[in-house]
Amino acid sequence: MREIAGAEETAAKESRHSGLMAARDYFYRGPIGKRIGDYMQTHDGLLATEDIAGWRARVGAPVKTDYRGYEVYKAGFWTQGPALVEELNILEGYDLKAMGHNSADYIHTVTEAMKLGFADRDRYYGDPDFVKIPTRELLSKDYAAVRRSIIDGKLASLAQQPGDPSNMKALLASAGQRLGRASTVPVNERANDTTCVNVIDKEGNLFSGDAQRRVVARHGRW
Repeated sequence: MREIAGAEETAAKESRHSGLMAARDYFYRGPIGKRIGDYMQTHDGLLATEDIAGWRARVGAPVKTDYRGYEVYKAGFWTQGPALVEELNILEGYDLKAMGHNSADYIHTVTEAMKLGFADRDRYYGDPDFVKIPTRELLSKDYAAVRRSIIDGKLASLAQQPGDPSNMKALLASAGQRLGRASTVPVNERANDTTCVNVIDKEGNLFSGDAQRRVVARHGRW
């Protein structure tokens, strides 16, 4: 990090953009990328220095919704971000404030909406370069209204229930009904799951750290 920061600081005298590009190039095209590539090649890895030097992240368009006067943006369908957009569209049909924050009705309603959003995520999401996704339909308010109709206000659903956005139907007939079940893994052996930290400073610099730990203790794997 000190090496990258030094490259950024030197080039930033010209402009902030120049500094950021210098830091990037130092990592991918400089000595760090070369060390990674050399290590991988000497240990039968798949990456080479040329692969690292030639890689560039693409900037994708976000998905969005308007929720009660707020514009909400999430990353695209190669992430699970659009599920939140669908869930907010479903929840827009309820008066959550009247239910009372964290009341039984509030938690039940939010949870059931999330189940529907995640069921569609599991059924339809993927890399848009390789998977055809009904993006417009999944994020439409009309589809949210159709999905909302199957939420039972008094009964929690145990089924995996993807919808049929292409035909604007609340349930996908061909999906079948898969019931959930309680985990049989002891509490002390379950994964601690994801930790995410996001920081933005006054200069507009953004840092996002997403650490995931998946533990299968009984097999000793990380």
